[in-house]
Amino acid sequence: MCAGQCHDWMYTGLCHAHAGWVWQWTVSCWWVQDSSKNIQISAFHIFKIFVANPNKPREIKVILAKNHERLLALLQSLSGGKGADDDQFEEEKELIIKEIQRVSRLPNLVQ
Repeated sequence: MCAGQCHDWMYTGLCHAHAGWVWQWTVSCWWVQDSSKNIQISAFHIFKIFVANPNKPREIKVILAKNHERLLALLQSLSGGKGADDDQFEEEKELIIKEIQRVSRLPNLVQ
C-alpha cells in the first residue's frame, strides 16, 4: 500500500503518518506470515517503515522488544526472491534485523 509509494515525494507525508498507527503495524506483522510470497514482500515493505522510523512511538518499541525473538526468526526465514531486487531486499532485511536487535536491548521497555 504505502511502501511502494514512498518513492514518490508526494506520498512521503502519508507514509510517515502511517508510521504512528500501531494497529496498521500489527496487521503488517500478520501479513508477513501469509503463505503468498507477494503478500509477504508487500508486508515487509510496510513493516520496515515502522521499524526504520527513527521517531517510532514507544508502543512500537515495546512490541518490537516483546516479540523480538519471533520477529527475528520470521525475518530470517523471509527471502526476497530472484534478480537484482533480491540484493536490495537482503540489505534492507539485515538493517531491519539490526534495528530490532538494538530496540530489544533498550532499557525499560519490557517488564
